[in-house]
Amino acid sequence: MYPIFLDAVLKSEDGDLLEYGSVCIPPEGNTVDFKNQFVPLLKLETPVQVTLLLNGVESFCFKGLVYLSSGKLLRITSISDELLTKARKIFTANVCLHTKIALYEYKPFFSFYHAPKISGTIYYLSEDIIKILSIEQIDVGQKLMINLTAPFIFKQVTAEVTEKNRFSSLATSYLCKVINMSSSAVKHLQDYLDELSEKEIKIEDAQF
Repeated sequence: MYPIFLDAVLKSEDGDLLEYGSVCIPPEGNTVDFKNQFVPLLKLETPVQVTLLLNGVESFCFKGLVYLSSGKLLRITSISDELLTKARKIFTANVCLHTKIALYEYKPFFSFYHAPKISGTIYYLSEDIIKILSIEQIDVGQKLMINLTAPFIFKQVTAEVTEKNRFSSLATSYLCKVINMSSSAVKHLQDYLDELSEKEIKIEDAQF
């Protein structure tokens, strides 16, 4: 996978600063991962909190218990499901694909290559949802078309922007519902996600 690590601060249960670093919100489970070049070693089940920093301002605060602790990574569990659901809607990632995305219109002979485009990073892909990060502004309701030839074939997939959220001082996150995705695109996507998942397991094993 391609998790997004966001600026964050690690604090004790009482709010004392322990370390600055970054946090990743996995797509499943009730855990978050905090990492840095140095992470203080903590006993299992120690209560801590990790607060997400957006433009230096504290945002989501994840309170939980230490589940895994190493010199560079801390995994925290027993986090509020409601809070994780809200955060995942915006921040969970499973890919990182920099590409041009066409502004799609329903009309005869629509051409992806001649349509207006925005530059963006696709950071989440599934059969139902696509998440895009871009510094360019588009409206809710705008329809998009995605054509990829690498790292896998993913052509003429259409989606509609249903929600937009601030992601950083420059970038906006666009949540899109899939309108059309062919069976071949679905298969290529699943094969690619399976490949990324295998790599992630190997990296995680190496960290611990």
